[in-house]
Parts: sequence; structure tokens; C-alpha cells
Amino acid sequence: MELIRIVKTELKKVFTSFGFCSCVIITFLLCFTYGLSYDYVTSENLSVFTVFIRHSRGELLENIDYCSLNAFRVNISQWVILFIPIIASFSFVPLFCDERNSKMIRYSTIRTSKFTYNVGKFLSAFLAGGLAILIGHILFGIAVHFMFPSISEYSTELQDSFIESLAFTEPKMASLYEKFGSVGLIVPRLFEFFLYGAISSIPVLVLAAISRNIYVIICIPFLAKYLVDQTMNKVSHNLYMNNENPDRLLQDFLIIFDTNATQNLFLYYDYIVKIVVANLVYAMIAYVIFSLIMNRRLDLGE
Repeated sequence: MELIRIVKTELKKVFTSFGFCSCVIITFLLCFTYGLSYDYVTSENLSVFTVFIRHSRGELLENIDYCSLNAFRVNISQWVILFIPIIASFSFVPLFCDERNSKMIRYSTIRTSKFTYNVGKFLSAFLAGGLAILIGHILFGIAVHFMFPSISEYSTELQDSFIESLAFTEPKMASLYEKFGSVGLIVPRLFEFFLYGAISSIPVLVLAAISRNIYVIICIPFLAKYLVDQTMNKVSHNLYMNNENPDRLLQDFLIIFDTNATQNLFLYYDYIVKIVVANLVYAMIAYVIFSLIMNRRLDLGE
């Protein structure tokens, strides 16, 4: 099938590019800045790397929060969240801009239809952004497996406390852990990382259809995401301040359309389907805009 051939060709170019390798390495290194615990004595958030260098193996075994599984599942740092669109998009945007600047799009569209070319580009960018973030976190997971104790190394009492804590905060994930063990927590987390990176790359591709300036293409989504996140945080703060009469409809809206919802998808277990559908609609709208812009260019997208 022509579409599959285009996607495979594009992904081969992406995987061998400097941009994609840089994205994976940057993601891997940023993972060590994620907060793992809080020091109440010094009022300091301790990152994964800080905990590792400050504590001996024996000290790590005294607190099950420092197990490798928990270290892998920590939330993405708030300041790193802002840079995810830039990191994810850098895996394919330089190649797309180079293709436009070299006027190679004309020859690509001659060999196939505009529709197939646009869909292939969109899917390739979606997959490249998701895979860059995913592979970076997989490498991080391998690293923390050797850096921190396995959950099986802890005492039975601590393992039971881990399950009880998980059942209280994430009951659905606790049931997956009881059925499949660590795999039941790792696989959903990897899916969240992939989906978050893939969705984050979409607005950058739409801008890439408008402009050839790589700095404009990458920076505008960064600023837009910051403004949207700040606005939704203020609305959310005002909503939860009104405990006596909360607006349930607004609460559902803030959860479903949160730009960061996909990175904690299984935390909002009751909203999973709605969040996925909302992001699919968002992706479809973005594709339509991207396709319209590319098709209306008299120079065949150049």
C-alpha cells in the first residue's frame, strides 16, 4: 500500500536523523529531573538523580517509594511538560523544513497523490513524536532498574504497604498489578508516554505547513501551551475553591481537555474513553487544517 510505504520511508529517515537521536537523549536525561520524593526537613523536592546520589543502597531499601518501579512511574516535572512539544517535534520538524526548503516536495507529490502524501507526513510526524518520548523513557526505565532496588528486594511488610497505597490512590492500576505484576503498571505508563509525545507533536506540524522558520514553528506551540495551561490552572483553582457548589460540567471539561491529560491517562480511569476521543477529534481537526494548507499551495506544498 502506498501510504504504508510512505510512512515506512519517512520513519527510516527520522530514525537515522540527528534530531530524533537528540530527542531521545534529551528525554532520557530530563527523566532524571522528575521529582521522586520530598524532604520535609529542607523543604526540597528531590529528583530521581538526587535521591540516587544522596542515599546508599541500604537507605533506599528502607523506603519502598524508592523502588525502581515507583521511580519509573513518577510524574513528569511541570517545567519539563512545557518543553515536551519542542522535544517531540524536533524529531521530524528539521527534516520537514529541509524538504520544503530544498523543494523536494514537488517530486514526492508527483510520485503519489497529495492526499496520500499529507496523510503519510501527518502519521509519520505523529509516530515520530510519540516514539522519541517513548524510547527516551524506556532507556530511563532500564537505567532506574539498575540504579534502584527492585520491589521484590523489599520486606513483605513494605510490599504490602505499596499495594495498599496503590489501591487507595489508583484502584484500577492496583488490580492490574495484582494480575500482571510490574508489567501491569509499566505497559500503561509507556502507552501514556507515547500518546503524550504524539499528541504534543501535532500543533508543530500544522505550523510547519505555514512557515519554514524552524524557530517560529517550535517556539509558538511552546508559548501557546504555556498560556493554555496557565488559563486552565486558574479556572481549575477557582473551581475547587468553591467546594460547596462545584460545577461538575466544568470539572469534566477541565479533565477531558487538559493538555497534559494523556500523560496521566490511567489516573483518570473513568475519563479514559472521553480523553482519547477528545484527542482523536483534535488530531483529525489538525490534520484537516494541515491538509487544507498544503493542498492550497500553488507550489505543491513548497
